[in-house]
Amino acid sequence: MNLTDVVCLTPEDKYPFLRNLLIHVLDKSEITVTEITNIMSASHLLLNEPVFRQCEQTLGEIMDINGSTLRELAEVLETFFTYQSLKEMKTFSEVVDNVYEMDFYPVAEHLIYALPYGTERKRVMINFVTQIEGDFENILDAGVGPGVIFSEILKIKQQVQGYAIDVSKKCTDYTKTVLRYFKITDRTHVSVQDMRKTAFKEEFFDIVVASEVIEHVPDPWDVLHEIHRILRRGGYLIIGVPIRLPMTMHLYDFTSIEQTISLFRQSGFDLVEAHLYPLYNEALDLTAKMVKR
Repeated sequence: MNLTDVVCLTPEDKYPFLRNLLIHVLDKSEITVTEITNIMSASHLLLNEPVFRQCEQTLGEIMDINGSTLRELAEVLETFFTYQSLKEMKTFSEVVDNVYEMDFYPVAEHLIYALPYGTERKRVMINFVTQIEGDFENILDAGVGPGVIFSEILKIKQQVQGYAIDVSKKCTDYTKTVLRYFKITDRTHVSVQDMRKTAFKEEFFDIVVASEVIEHVPDPWDVLHEIHRILRRGGYLIIGVPIRLPMTMHLYDFTSIEQTISLFRQSGFDLVEAHLYPLYNEALDLTAKMVKR
C-alpha cells in the first residue's frame, strides 16, 4: 500500500486535516517518498476509522499549538525525513546540537503521533499505564520529546506528580507549551537531563515511561541501568522500541524481539505484557510493560 492509497482511505469530508497533509507530502518532490509512506501507512491493521479520527484530532491540536498550516507541517516532515544521517556524526553531543536542538525536531516528533504508527503506539502505552492498579505518586517520562504521552497520562492520572526529562531543550520547551495548551500547569516538573545519568535519587519513581528513546542513543543499556536505579522495586517501566527499523535518527538498531527482551532482562526487568504489531517489510513495533526486579 502506498501513500496515494492511504489518501483514498481518508475522505476530505471526514478527515480534511489528515487527507490534505498527505496531499501536501505527495506534492513535495524532495521528500523521501518511501520513508514517509512507510511511517504514515505502517501496517494495514492500523488503517481504520478510530485511528484516522485520532490522527485528525492530533493534527488539529498541532496546528493550534504551533500556529502552522498543513503545508508548513508537510515541510517539517520533509526536513525530518531528509535530514543527514546521524551515524556519520562522531559523538552523541554532536547529534544533540545538530538535530535535537533544531526548531523542526519537536514539531516533527509531534507529527509522528498524528500518523497511524504513532497513534497506535500512544494508545498502547496509555493503556499500559492506566491498567496499573494501586496508588502511585511519581511518574517519569524519560525522553519526553513533544510531551504527547506525558500530557495524556497527566489528564488521566490527576493525582500523580509528573516528571519529564529530555536531552533537548527544544523538546522540554515544546512540552511545556503542550502542557499549557491542555491547561496542565501544576504537578509537572520538566527539565533538561541526559537519561543516561540523571539527578534523581534512587527508587524515586513508581512508573517510568520511555517511548522511542533507547534506539536514539548509542548505548541503550546505560539508559536502562539508570531507569533501574531511579525506579522503585516492583515499579513499572513502560517502554516502546522499534525493531528492524533503521532510520537516520536511530543510533542503535534492535534486530530481533529476542535480543530486545534479553537486554531488558539483563538490565533487571521482567516482562509483564507486550504488544507487538508489524509495521512494514520486516519492521516491528514492540511496546512492553516491564517490572523491576
